[in-house]
Amino acid sequence: MQKDELLNNKEKRVAHESKLRFVSVEAAKRLDWLFSSTEAPKALRSEILQQAERFLKESPTVFGSRHLYSLMAYLQQLDRAFDRQEFYESGSNKQLKERIESLISRNLAEAMLQEATASGCGVDPPSRQATALVAHRPYLIADAAFTPMED
Repeated sequence: MQKDELLNNKEKRVAHESKLRFVSVEAAKRLDWLFSSTEAPKALRSEILQQAERFLKESPTVFGSRHLYSLMAYLQQLDRAFDRQEFYESGSNKQLKERIESLISRNLAEAMLQEATASGCGVDPPSRQATALVAHRPYLIADAAFTPMED
């Protein structure tokens, strides 16, 4: 009985080691692709833009205007860091950028209206309360030190 159990444990360990080697090899391949490929930054950039779109669509509350301006500045800085012309040749990337710009504009208008209404009533706007969790991320704060990249 113990021999069967030991054999079974050894087989499990060998299987786990094999899976670990596979994952390590796949990770090495992806890192190599990331460092040596010209396509990798485009794929990562697309992922960032998709996450920004999801973030703006699925947010249950309106973010403060300063956070939206910071997001806009971050995306513009990201835009300057890569070859815009080549990236936006793909129709899907161009449409994604247009959707994000539209979402930011709409959210910014809502935020400014909400802030103006709240300041007129002397009420603390809900967007400030809702973004308290986001405020600890310096890249989303408008008054944090920000140095735009050169064109």
